[in-house]
Amino acid sequence: MALFRNTIYSDSLMLNTDVTVILPIPNVSNMEDGDTLRLPEDGEKYQTLWLLHCGTGDNNELLRFSRIEEYAQQKQLAVVMPNVGNSYYCNVPNGGNYYDYYTKELPQIMRAIFPLSEIRVNNFIGGISMGGFGAFAAALRNPDNYAAAFSLSGGLDFRNVNFGENLKRYYENTCKTLFGENDQHYDPQSHDLVAMAKNLVDSGKEQPLLYALNGKDDPIIYDSTAKSVAGIRDSGLDVTYVEERGGHEWDLWDPYLRKILDWLPLAGSFVK
Repeated sequence: MALFRNTIYSDSLMLNTDVTVILPIPNVSNMEDGDTLRLPEDGEKYQTLWLLHCGTGDNNELLRFSRIEEYAQQKQLAVVMPNVGNSYYCNVPNGGNYYDYYTKELPQIMRAIFPLSEIRVNNFIGGISMGGFGAFAAALRNPDNYAAAFSLSGGLDFRNVNFGENLKRYYENTCKTLFGENDQHYDPQSHDLVAMAKNLVDSGKEQPLLYALNGKDDPIIYDSTAKSVAGIRDSGLDVTYVEERGGHEWDLWDPYLRKILDWLPLAGSFVK
């Protein structure tokens, strides 16, 4: 396994930002994973998972709290983890264009540095909590770029909802930053997954596979996630929806991260 901690300049954000990349490569014996692990030959590239962090998190969050390195090694899968602060993966008025960054600029930069496939069937996007919204937004608005998207306890609806007293300051700051004091910046095409789903259906484009996990004991987003999934389904899209015992916590997310990698249509090898 190779772990790259990158600092890159983003024109969308107008600042230097950090990106963590996991690439499966051979070790001294390949004891755990057999002889399938090797370096890519000419013309071979990695399938890629664009993996998005929680609110208040960063690009190292999943390295610290999950076994994503091990899972990526087993699946021969590259993983790219950007840092977007508390932007909710949206373009921020009078701030950085974070949506443009992680959906457009970041893939360009990463593919110029690493052997990552640019083909739709070899690209997947997923996230946890706030990252679940980012993953679904990217896939619904750019269905030509991703074969599948997943959300683990995703805050799929974050307008006029109650995230609880402990997150009140975070929620109010996020909404003010994105929507403005008087909702003047609110745009359903950028902030409402159901509106994005309807646009996708109307476009006639191929739908990405969608998977949403919701913790039955989640005190933060259980209701809003269930409502969003129902709205996306009502728009005409299919969503694999799973409710499982557990809260807004890594004890739920890490084992499901492994299950979802089994669900993704992965080749388990390099692709041309």
